[in-house]
Amino acid sequence: MTIPYIEGTSETISRILQPYNIRVAHKPTTTLRHLLTNVKDRDEPNIRQGAVYKIKCSDCQASYIGETGRNLKTRLTEHKRATRNGDANNHIAAHHQLTNHNIDWDSARGLTYSTNYFQRLTLESWVTNLEQTPLKRCQQLPALYRRLFHDGNETDKRTSKKLWLEYLYFIFWNNILPVLYLIMDYLF
Repeated sequence: MTIPYIEGTSETISRILQPYNIRVAHKPTTTLRHLLTNVKDRDEPNIRQGAVYKIKCSDCQASYIGETGRNLKTRLTEHKRATRNGDANNHIAAHHQLTNHNIDWDSARGLTYSTNYFQRLTLESWVTNLEQTPLKRCQQLPALYRRLFHDGNETDKRTSKKLWLEYLYFIFWNNILPVLYLIMDYLF
């Protein structure tokens, strides 16, 4: 199995998988060839297709996590228009109407990008579950994902490693390895 090298995390994954005779090869995320042969200009984040994004409220801790298959700039324009028009079907506009809070449009940013719809939905749910005061409810994550959101009081490292092993097994054997890469990219 080949995974990208992330200092500290990659070694742990290798140790967890070693008793199961699963050999892990680490691949650098950036290579000299990649650095020297990049001839295209980088896309500006607001014009990239397929984003999971976050918009914060200026007056409280609430935040909105959303996903779009279009570019982020277009989706933010739609949210601004809905807020200005008082659209009750838009979660940001509803928060603005109910609380008279201002929305911090300048802090809106793409958290991660993917052109795959199901990856975006999973990541949107993942990030929404991490938020303390989300403005939107999202689809429930499968039980295996939810088990990773423990309350921090667990001290048994073996149980924690077992959960991560189950999680990795589920991810790899169900052919959704890119979701793991995106989650690791977001977390680290």
